[in-house]
Amino acid sequence: MCQCQTHHSCHGCHKAIDRRRFLEGFGAVAAMTVSRLTLLTAAADDKIRKVRVAAVFLANTKIREIWPYPDFDTEARQREVLTLLKQGCPEIKFTPLTVENPKDVQKAIALKDKVDGYLVYAMTLDWSLRSAIIAIGRVGKPML
Repeated sequence: MCQCQTHHSCHGCHKAIDRRRFLEGFGAVAAMTVSRLTLLTAAADDKIRKVRVAAVFLANTKIREIWPYPDFDTEARQREVLTLLKQGCPEIKFTPLTVENPKDVQKAIALKDKVDGYLVYAMTLDWSLRSAIIAIGRVGKPML
């Protein structure tokens, strides 16, 4: 690239930058940038807070016939799921909450300022709890 004239055919110019010098300069700048970003990232890692997710378990065991089968142990399954989530997603802080009836959904909605999103797990099939999913969705936080 010629720095002394506007035309593109400056082959013997002493101010021209050839490809090799351009790449050498670019490589040095890139290396410095990456090393600084690595240092800044390492310093900032201590200050980064975990993503907070409310793990809402819909589990009404008070009904006679529950899905997936009668006498399904929702508490053991909830512990198992939370253990797997914590192992698989160590960068996320899970706040577990069980919703057993439609009135309990207010507890989940009350967490809206304390969490970044919701993970809703329908453990048992109770049609009265479908309104809980809609109410949590209306909070406006990411929901899965």
